[in-house]
Amino acid sequence: MKKIILQVKNKEDLQAINRLATIVYMSPVLNVVGIEIQEKNIPMLNSIENIISWNYTVKGNLMTAIS
Repeated sequence: MKKIILQVKNKEDLQAINRLATIVYMSPVLNVVGIEIQEKNIPMLNSIENIISWNYTVKGNLMTAIS
């Protein structure tokens, strides 16, 4: 399972996404949805009209180490 962040046009219309993946997060302010999806289903995200863009989630560093 991969974790992906989606930017969607309408948070109220997530039926197509819900068929492919498990929704784990919905932003209360932005049109952003977090999902867990199987790798084989990731290419199908491109065919869903409600999705504007998507990206894999990554852990980032807030500040770099200073030595």
